[in-house]
Amino acid sequence: MLKTNVRKYDNFKLYYWHGATLVGKYRLPQLAPTQAIPSKVICFNERKSITKPEEYWVDFFIDDTLFENFWNHPEMSFENLKRFAGIITTDYSMLPEMLPGQNIWNCTRNRVMAYYLQMKGFNIIPVASWCFESDFEWCFDGLPKNSSIAISTNGCMSSPYGKRMLLRGVKELQKQKSPTNLIVCGRHVDELDIYECALLSLLFSAMEGACYVMGSRGSFLESGGFSTPARWHTIDYVDGIKVLAPKDPKASMNLPERSNTPGTSYLLYRKNGDFDQLRVFGENRMPQFDIDYGVHDGKKSLHVHYFTDGKRDKHPDILHPGNTLYEKYKTLFKGVK
Repeated sequence: MLKTNVRKYDNFKLYYWHGATLVGKYRLPQLAPTQAIPSKVICFNERKSITKPEEYWVDFFIDDTLFENFWNHPEMSFENLKRFAGIITTDYSMLPEMLPGQNIWNCTRNRVMAYYLQMKGFNIIPVASWCFESDFEWCFDGLPKNSSIAISTNGCMSSPYGKRMLLRGVKELQKQKSPTNLIVCGRHVDELDIYECALLSLLFSAMEGACYVMGSRGSFLESGGFSTPARWHTIDYVDGIKVLAPKDPKASMNLPERSNTPGTSYLLYRKNGDFDQLRVFGENRMPQFDIDYGVHDGKKSLHVHYFTDGKRDKHPDILHPGNTLYEKYKTLFKGVK
């Protein structure tokens, strides 16, 4: 433990930034650059539901109350977090309604925690945030130049002021730090496509928006994220596909009829763990087909129902090993005989 003359120094968490190079107006810890680009992300509060954590990064783009305690006791989560590919670091809020000192403190906490995680050997991507144009004088201090940096568009598109501040902040971030990879979590913003850095847009399930991966000039690449209607919650992931369950245990076990994310899929499993249904959506957010495991024409089978103009065909095709759809999704068919 670090020796200090400050009584009960641990209350102030001085060891979080012990040895750091402190820079800027408010002496924020300087972070090392990274070129990491995540392909899949999961919210901090949902991380324990993941079956293959080594494929996912953990993000903190959720309500502050869900990770406030992380500031005081981050080590309690280290064993679990080390199973993941990396961490998009904390995003304690900076809001117009807050006192200036509160915004400075939350920005400080974000930088300090990023430094502490980096020193503990975690693969991290730091987060940039701001509230007013006056913040640009100090809010990017400590962020590395020519590095991957993450931002969130959550809540920024609900007002003209929010969008204007988002765009001004990203422009200033580009000017001061020239990020090589800008990790954009949340709703796609067309105006961000002009930047030459690689744009990677990700969805976190607790917030609204769409998930897509953008190339440096706005070209679409393969997506790896999902969005879920509010009446459902995520209980697992299988091969990157969300396994859903209704929040109300008395509700119907049918999957959602619409998707907030173009081209996504949802899974449903029975209480005994057997496969029940896969629903695949098109780019128009309408279902393309269902793969069901159940009784049809008096016989239990794996079969596919196609949709036309939102209506499900009542005469399904039976799926067998060797069928294109069967081979594509066979790892999902747990308990199918």
